[in-house]
This record gives sequence, C-alpha cells and structure tokens, in this order.
Amino acid sequence: MKKTFTKTRLIAIASLCCIAMFSCKKDRNNTKEPLIYINNTDTAHKEFSMQLIFVGSQVFGSTGVKMAASVTEPAPADIQARFVLDTNMVSTYNTKNKTTYVAIPASAFTLANGGLFTIKKGATVSDSISLTLVNPKQLTNPKGYLIPLTIKSTNGQDNMISSTSNTLFAKVTSTTATLQLKTDSAATAGVTDQSLNITPSGNVLPNTAVTFAAYTNVSLPANVTLNIEANDGLVAAYNKQNNTSFSSMPSNSYSIVNGGAATINAGTAKSNNFEVDLNAAMFSTDSTKTYLLPLAIKGGDNSAGNLMYIRITPVVTNIKPGNLIPVGTNVDRSSWEPYATSTGSHSVLTNFEAYNVRDGDYTTYWVDDPYGAGLPQSITIPMGETDILKGLTYATGSYFGQYDFAPRQITILTSTDGITWKKQGVYSGPDSPETIVNGISFYTPVTARYLRLICTSTYALSDSWVGFSEINGVK
Repeated sequence: MKKTFTKTRLIAIASLCCIAMFSCKKDRNNTKEPLIYINNTDTAHKEFSMQLIFVGSQVFGSTGVKMAASVTEPAPADIQARFVLDTNMVSTYNTKNKTTYVAIPASAFTLANGGLFTIKKGATVSDSISLTLVNPKQLTNPKGYLIPLTIKSTNGQDNMISSTSNTLFAKVTSTTATLQLKTDSAATAGVTDQSLNITPSGNVLPNTAVTFAAYTNVSLPANVTLNIEANDGLVAAYNKQNNTSFSSMPSNSYSIVNGGAATINAGTAKSNNFEVDLNAAMFSTDSTKTYLLPLAIKGGDNSAGNLMYIRITPVVTNIKPGNLIPVGTNVDRSSWEPYATSTGSHSVLTNFEAYNVRDGDYTTYWVDDPYGAGLPQSITIPMGETDILKGLTYATGSYFGQYDFAPRQITILTSTDGITWKKQGVYSGPDSPETIVNGISFYTPVTARYLRLICTSTYALSDSWVGFSEINGVK
C-alpha cells in the first residue's frame, strides 16, 4: 500500500513538472522580439539606382545614396548592426531579375562608419548610412554594377535579423558620351573663325557675339551643365602645333556670358549656346594682327573635345552695315554687259537672263539655275566705262508671288581691268526678303569699271535659287 502511494505521488510530481516546462516554452514563443529587416514593401528602400554620365573626361550623375534598416517593433534598447558587402547575392539577383550586373570591386565604394548603424531605443528605423562611390571613372563596364549589402549582427545574434528581407541592392549604371564644342556653321569641331571688321580709315566695328554649343554623340539620361573658361596658356601650344602666330586676347576685350554655363537637357544631345561677347574697341587697328581665344570646359582635360578656339582675324571692309541707300546719282547703264555663272533654263524659268538687271523693269529678273550646282552664284557687270562709286542699289522681286530668290548675303568685288579684283566686303541683306530696293553703301568711294556680286546665301528654302530684278551703281 505504501509502495503504491509513493509511485502515484512520483507520477503526479513528474506531470506537474512537464506542465510547468511546457507553459514556460509557450510563453517564450509568444514573446514579441524585435526583428531587423529591409522594408520589402517599398522598392525605394531596398533598391537604389546610381546613374553615372561620362562626358568627355568628367563624371556627372549620382555618386552616392543613403540607406537605412527597419525593426518590427520599437527597439527596447539601442540596437546596432552592420551593412556588409555580400557579392554572393549578385548571381541570385541576376537570375531573379534577368539582369547581367557584375559585382562591384570592394575598393570602388565606401560605407560611412564602416556600415555600422544604430536603431535608437523606441525607434523603428535606423540612422542613415551613406554609400559613396570612389573614383567612379573606373566603373565603365556596360553591364553595370551591383552592390548587395546584407545586414549582419555585431554581437552574433543573427536571430534578430530577418532571414528573408535582409539585403538591399545599389545598382550602378553608366552612359558614356563623347563631347564636341562647335558652332552650327562650322565644319570642324573645336574651332570657329570670327572677323574683326576694320574700316579703311582704321575704325574697328562692333562685332556680334560668338556663340557655340556642346554636342554629345548620345542623348543624355539627365541634365548636365558644363562651364567654360578662358585658358590663355594654350595659345603658344596652338601656334606651335599649327605653325601660326596668333596673339593672346587684349585685356578686357571679351566677356563670357552667363558665367560660361550651358546645359545639355535630359533626352537631348546638344546644349543651349555658350556665348562670348567681343569688345571691339579694345583690339588693335592693325589689320595684320590676329588673335586666339582658347576656351576650355572647367574640370575637363585639354583633349580636343573639351576645347574651343576662337580665331579672330581683322578684315578691312568698305561696306557700311545695314540697308543704307547711297546718296548720289545712278550711273549710265547703257553700256553694261552683265553675265552670270548660270541662268535659269528649266521650263518654268525662261527669259531670266543676266541683262534683265539693267533694263529698268522691276518685273523682269536674272535668276540662276536652281537645278544646277547651287550656291555660290555670281553676276559680273562690265560697266563699259570707269566711275567712282559711292555704292550700289539692287532690287529683288517676286516670282509666283514668292520672294525666295532674294539674296541674303552678297560679297562685293570691284575691278578696273576685269583681271585684278578687290573685295570691298560682305553685305548682309535685310531681315525680310520682301524689302524690294536695298542699298549697299561704301565707307570710301571706289573707282571701278567692273562689278561682281557673289551671292552666298538666299532666303530660298533650298538655298540654291537666287537672283536680282535690278542693279544700279551710284556715283
């Protein structure tokens, strides 16, 4: 009887112990412990993109990001953990996302504070950690780079870190663009010529601004602002390389507009214009002296794509700017025998011979052959006698109601013998081709027996159709 009681008592005690142990385990399992994780519900918190833009020798774009970790419950005390580069995740990411990123070299970036972050007591998000690319010029692989950063415990308690949401990814991609500085009209990048107009009496005429733009071979994914600055130290090297003798710019002879800045907007491959204004009054009146203004992209090297050379050459011009009708008397045109480089010969272009410019009829014209060689086209006028001319007038007209063949720019040559020609200058026509009678006035009267007008541009869309209704000499 005693033995039976003792056995029963032992079984009861053992049962109570088991119940107690089970209860403790259940309570532990119900305890909510904070879990550190990457917020997978927000892509912006788990994936970062850094777009590099290589333009010439410079790097633009994003070279750094900031990141943070989250915790499932307010931290009961300060919690520390660390972001660590985990290159094993590159292949996993590529397989899942069908990408071809390569692992970034560990030396290509830095993490602030060694990647160590803190979640303060009571907080649910850590302080931010900065990732910064080091020497991004080396990151040129067209596949792009992936930086997987996995959270690791600093005290061996990895059970406090999510096993499924513990890695964030920084993606680094790049666009490489070659750079050219050029004007719209220049055939060669990196150089533009500007005339310094000087009158026969030695006065330097004001110049218009010199403008040019930056061009890239591809459209850029983001806005890129470039800045230019003068570099007079390049004058000697340019002269040596090109066997020239340009002088440096005189003091206060130019100004760079807008601080030298121009922007290539996202989605485009050309910047707005850089502009350099010339102060003509500061230049020498010596018509043999030439100048060179080297301009370089700030922050770039001295490679060709980063440079623009403005070559300034004095030109003696005898043509006054503007549409100025010379005051005087028209010369006798009865002995004029004009001829042209070409004459309209198509079925719709009949009776457009050169002699029409001297017939006094504003409804007849000389027109070149628009189906021929194109511009330049010229008309030459043997006047039959020598006159002292103050200038010229010319008339345009309409054909089928259009003024397209009115010349926009004319080079004026004169001669006393028809063999040796002297350039008087270049005349720029009015803004509107519908200005019928136009004047070309000389600063100094010219002794001439022969005239030649060379048309280098026109208002016609094809830039190949040009002509005159009337031409007169004024003495």
